[in-house]
Amino acid sequence: MFEYNTNNDFETGRKYGFSNRIIKDEKIYKHIVNKLYEILLAECNFDKLKKAVGDEEYRDILLKEYHLI
Repeated sequence: MFEYNTNNDFETGRKYGFSNRIIKDEKIYKHIVNKLYEILLAECNFDKLKKAVGDEEYRDILLKEYHLI
């Protein structure tokens, strides 16, 4: 279970939701999300990319689908 030490930690946890609970290092999380975006661009899958950028829950689903987490 998480213990938030500061309000900033709480906001970060809330912002990154499910994925941040699995990937605790914010730099690693950003790297993995960028990898997802690169994959979607390479596939020319702009609909998924657009939705992933705006929808955190959908992004988490895609991270699992593409075996990035």
